[in-house]
Amino acid sequence: MHARRLLHLVGTSRVGGTERFLSSLAAGLRQAGWINGIAVLEAPGPLAEAYARAADDVRHLDVDSRGMVGALREWRALVRAFAPGVVILYGFRANLLGRVASGAVPVVSALRSVYIDERGTRVARWLDRATFHRVDACIANSQEAIRRHVAAGFPADRFVWIPNGIDVSRFREVSRERARERLHVPRDQRIVLSIANLKPVKNHGVLLDASRALHDAGVRHRLWLVGEGPLRGTLEERARALGIHAHVDFLGAVADPLDCYACADAFALTSDYEGMPTVLIEAFAAGVPVVATRVGDVPAMCAGDAGVVVPPRDASATARALEAVLTDADLARRLRARGAEVAARYSAGAMVSRYARVLEDVAEGRPPSVAIEAVAG
Repeated sequence: MHARRLLHLVGTSRVGGTERFLSSLAAGLRQAGWINGIAVLEAPGPLAEAYARAADDVRHLDVDSRGMVGALREWRALVRAFAPGVVILYGFRANLLGRVASGAVPVVSALRSVYIDERGTRVARWLDRATFHRVDACIANSQEAIRRHVAAGFPADRFVWIPNGIDVSRFREVSRERARERLHVPRDQRIVLSIANLKPVKNHGVLLDASRALHDAGVRHRLWLVGEGPLRGTLEERARALGIHAHVDFLGAVADPLDCYACADAFALTSDYEGMPTVLIEAFAAGVPVVATRVGDVPAMCAGDAGVVVPPRDASATARALEAVLTDADLARRLRARGAEVAARYSAGAMVSRYARVLEDVAEGRPPSVAIEAVAG
């Protein structure tokens, strides 16, 4: 085994926040001299090519065809063949399989939500606790996730907070005019953008209700929903029932939404709970005023007029905040300026270097040297 030889295990190569993060982290670590292998539980998805560019070896275990026993067998064989110094696990299924079937290889869990399964079900919490003894370090992207786990009795010294990071320059370099030309958006068209998988925790229904209220108030706009998920049909039907379906665009999964951000006049996130959503950093970097629910680390991210926070599940408050952002030019300008300052603190380079330090520590049997307090600024 080699300390800088890393094997990732993730559920999918579909387009999602965890998957996009993994591509960025693996690419950064590879540039820093790490050898990356990526194992994916499901069959290849849209980000499979991005994984291939970021890693030295990519395997899809195809659990749907082989079953979980077959995937477990494949993972064990891959661990033996790849001989990693450390494995890092993303998501509920990957965490459980990787914890029980990685042999003596040190294990890092990547906690990308406030709960291991994004829903916090009782069974999932029990399984998380029952297998946590195999976790040498748990890297959380949100302080809220750490608070919840420590309050539930998980060992505090096993957690490290490393906030998300992005390549800020990519979002600043895109021309709004050219992006609108490419996506055929009229110059005077207002766009409210939301990027989130279409699943219950993201509560797009609140955003649809807010959009209806905005139209009723005379604030004409188009609502762009970027993401896929099990609720797409339900949300499309809700948009029709609200009479706004002609003004709502379900854009599906977009692997690189740079042009979407560049076209937007406001960014909305109406989740019931969150950890530290990368999409907010991306919106800040792209100069898009943010309206988001007061959950997880969102209030801290939006502090000092970086964004407008609203109560969760409150369509009226969301509509009022979006109306202010879309109609008050001075407010929008202040939000953009402050958001740009916040985005500058979350660089991809800093994130990758912090992960590398923790992974090296774990691989060599040392306690993680990146303390929560050391990253907090």
